[in-house]
Amino acid sequence: IIPDSTLQKAAQHKVVITPTVSFAKYYSQAWNGTEMALDSSLFEAKKDFLRGQLRRMYNQGVHLALGADQNGSTLMEEIDDIIDLKAFDNQELLEIILGTSKLIFPERKLGEIKEGYEGSFLVLEGNPLEAISALKNIHMRVKDGQHL
Repeated sequence: IIPDSTLQKAAQHKVVITPTVSFAKYYSQAWNGTEMALDSSLFEAKKDFLRGQLRRMYNQGVHLALGADQNGSTLMEEIDDIIDLKAFDNQELLEIILGTSKLIFPERKLGEIKEGYEGSFLVLEGNPLEAISALKNIHMRVKDGQHL
């Protein structure tokens, strides 16, 4: 467990933490007498721990960025696992998702629709504030001002 004082310093110094939530399911395997399989009680304990740690980081103002945990996985897998944790409400999770590009590329003008900013964005079928699953229903993609 990271002490609150360390989290406060991380927030003050703008340290970016990228959690690896998706790994929890891979480290929740146990021998069931026949094979290695997901141990649901171990998995729930890991999820409880991660939920608490993420809430503490967020509440202390630590900069959280999301990414894929391993080769072959996707950002959506990580987002789905964070949704499953119920660590954040839709607004908080969207702030983290939308803030990630600014944290990864601080020299670029990203994440806002303003003059001089890069013209790359997604148009979703629904409002993710109402249903976070709307993130999976992309209606249109625009990159550098060009419709894809």
